[in-house]
Amino acid sequence: MDWTVKAQNGIFTTELKEVSCFRSIPYAESTAGKNRWNYPLPKEYQGEKEVKEMGNICPQETRGYPKGEDCLNLTIWTKKGWKKKPVFLFIHGGSFVAGSSQDPNLDGEILVDREEFVMVSINYRLGVFGFVDFSFLGEEFKRNPGFYDAAEALRWVYHNIEAFGGDPKKIVIAGQSAGGTIVSALLTVEEINKYIYKAVILSGVPTGIHTCEASEEVGRKYLEYMNITTKEELRNLTQRQIADSQMPFSKKTGYGINTYQLAIDNYYIKEPPIQAIDNIVKRIPLLMGSTKGEIDSIKYPYILDQWNLKDTLSYLKKLEEGSRKERNKLYWKKYGLRWKDHYYSDLVIRIPGIWYGEKYSEKNPLWYYRFDYVWTLPLLGLMGAYHSSELNYLFSSYDWILGGKFRLPWDKKNGDIVSRNFQNIIGDFVYDGKLKWNPWEEDFPYLSIGKKQKELYFSKKIIDSWKTGGYYKIAHDPNVCSNTSAMLK
Repeated sequence: MDWTVKAQNGIFTTELKEVSCFRSIPYAESTAGKNRWNYPLPKEYQGEKEVKEMGNICPQETRGYPKGEDCLNLTIWTKKGWKKKPVFLFIHGGSFVAGSSQDPNLDGEILVDREEFVMVSINYRLGVFGFVDFSFLGEEFKRNPGFYDAAEALRWVYHNIEAFGGDPKKIVIAGQSAGGTIVSALLTVEEINKYIYKAVILSGVPTGIHTCEASEEVGRKYLEYMNITTKEELRNLTQRQIADSQMPFSKKTGYGINTYQLAIDNYYIKEPPIQAIDNIVKRIPLLMGSTKGEIDSIKYPYILDQWNLKDTLSYLKKLEEGSRKERNKLYWKKYGLRWKDHYYSDLVIRIPGIWYGEKYSEKNPLWYYRFDYVWTLPLLGLMGAYHSSELNYLFSSYDWILGGKFRLPWDKKNGDIVSRNFQNIIGDFVYDGKLKWNPWEEDFPYLSIGKKQKELYFSKKIIDSWKTGGYYKIAHDPNVCSNTSAMLK
C-alpha cells in the first residue's frame, strides 16, 4: 500500500509502513552545467513524484551509491496520522568531502519510531563542488555553495514539513562533524536562524573556516593542480574527474583534510561563527558534544593516510608554536601516558567546540555531553570512543561499525543500553529542551554517556591554556579577512 502526501512543493508518494520513508525529494534544481558553483536554485512545484528509491548523492570517491550533480535532495522519515510533531533535521558529516543522507548508518527509522518526531536528512554539495573557492573567476562562481544548499534545504523543510506531520515552528537542526560546523554557522545567520527552534552539534568544529585569502588560495591551487587556466576548462571537467581529484588534492595544499571547509564570503558568513554569535537575536537552546577519543583513529596508518591527517595536524600544531610547552605539562599531569590522545582530540575537535560553547552560553541555554562508550575491539587497540562512533548508537546502527562482526555478546547488550540512553537524551531535548544535567556556566559541566551516565567537569586550566595560542587568536580575530593567511601556511 502506498501513501501520498500533498505538500506545498509537490505531491509525493512512497510505500506506507509503520515508519514511512520519503526518499530523495529534490529541494533545489540540479547543479550541473552553469549552476555547478552557483547558489542553489529553489525547486519549483514538482507535480506528482514517486519517492521510493534513493536518488543521487554528491559525486565523491565513495562507491556503491548513485552519484550525480542533481544531488540536492532530502529524505523524510515519519508516520501517517502524525500532526505538528517536532522535526529533527540532520546534516551529515564527512570532512566536507564525503558522506550522504543515504548512509545506512544514518537511517532514521528506529530513532523516529522510539522518540516520536519527524526526521529529515539532507544531501548537499561537497569537496570541490561545495567548498572550494573559485569566486575570483567571475560572479557565477560563489563561495560556500554547499553551505547555501543546507540553508535552502532548511527553507524547504519549513515550508513543506507540515504535510508530512511535522511542525515548521519546531525544527531542531542537527549536524555531526562537518554538518555540526554548518549548524554552528547557520545559527548565526539572521535570515536563516528564524527557521530554527533548537540545535544539536555533534563533534562540530566552529573554527573550521578559511579566511578570504586562504579560501582563494585553495581555489588557485586547485586550478594549478588540474593544469587549468580558464573557467571554461574548469567547467568542462567531468564530475568523475573532480570527484577522483579531491582526496589527492588535499595532500598538496598544506591544509590536509582541512582543505575543504567553510570560508568567509561576506554574504551569509561575514565573520567566524564564534564572533557571529552576537547575531542570534532569538533564544535557541543548544545541545553540543564530542566523543572522548575524537582522534584516536590516527593510531591506524590507513586512516591517517586516507584522510591526510598528517598535514591537518601539522597545520594546526604550527598555530600553537610557542604556547604548547606549558599546556603539554597540564595534559601529562591530568592524563598520564595517554596525554597525547587527549591533546590531539582537543586540538582538532573539542577545544574549538568549547570556545563556541563558552560564547554561545552567554546568551542561550547550552548543555554539553561527551560520548565515552567503547566496545571491546577498539578498547583492545587502546582506542577510545573515536570520531563519529556516537552516530551508530544514535541511529541504532552499531552492528555496522568497523569490525562489528567481532562484537561480543556483552557488546550487543551494552550497545542496546547506550543506544537507548543517547536516543532518550536527544528525544528529551527535541521535546522539552531541558536535560537532566546542569547547563553550562563557568564550571563547564558535561554528561559522560556510556553504559552508565554521570555528570563530570572539564578542566578550566586546560581550557584557559588554549587561549594563549594562534589557533584561538585566528578564531576570534575581528579582522580575519584583512589579515594575510601567513599564519596558516
